[in-house]
Amino acid sequence: MYAQHFTCMTCFQEEGIPPEEFHLFPLNDDIAFIQECSKGHKNFVIYQTLKFELLFEIATNALIDGYADASCSRFAASLERFYEFYTKAILLYSGLSLDRIDEMWKPLKKLSERQYGAFSVAWEMDVINRRDNNIKIELPIKNRIGKMDFIQFRNEVIHNGYIPPLSETKEYAYIIYSFIEETLLYLKSQYSKEVDILVQQRWKQNHNNYKVSSICPPTIISHVMRDTKFCKDFDEVISRAKEASRFGYSPKKS
Repeated sequence: MYAQHFTCMTCFQEEGIPPEEFHLFPLNDDIAFIQECSKGHKNFVIYQTLKFELLFEIATNALIDGYADASCSRFAASLERFYEFYTKAILLYSGLSLDRIDEMWKPLKKLSERQYGAFSVAWEMDVINRRDNNIKIELPIKNRIGKMDFIQFRNEVIHNGYIPPLSETKEYAYIIYSFIEETLLYLKSQYSKEVDILVQQRWKQNHNNYKVSSICPPTIISHVMRDTKFCKDFDEVISRAKEASRFGYSPKKS
């Protein structure tokens, strides 16, 4: 998965206008990198895209390219990273510091079942304290894909090498898409301060005194662009991904 453009902040300061240069470079786990412009200025470029948003984008592009089983693992990873994001937002609201929450999360980092346990506790805390009782969001685990329940489907693909048909992959992906979209919108409306703290955490990365530039490309799921229309099915999600690849992320073609 490759990003496509960035603005050199040194050129911006010197010339007074934001010059745009187009580059191809691989993304990394930090979703941030050092990039040199045509004039030799080095920039620390941060993507405003959150981890779960990027993973969902990668998964959708894998599905477009015909890799149904590979896309399922990325859709699952996207959901799990969103569980983490949601859990941390609720814990922040409860009064815990971000440093304390990060320390608590460390032992869970490689244990998806325990992460889901932490999410479940946070979900129940939120339901009990929910200021708007009319908000009803269905958890993904209550769904079925074909003859399997939601968790069984995920485990069959990831652990047992099950290669799902396209219809099941789309169904699985759309369940995840719907849940994240609805819940993210809810978080933004009810826990905007906590969401902002989590988003701003990424700006604390060590940039070695380079000028910092940010990029916010269009993605299917976005904590920034909340005016995007909710997709009614996964074919519409795929159409949006193809459109987004023209402006932001695009898979590398060999």
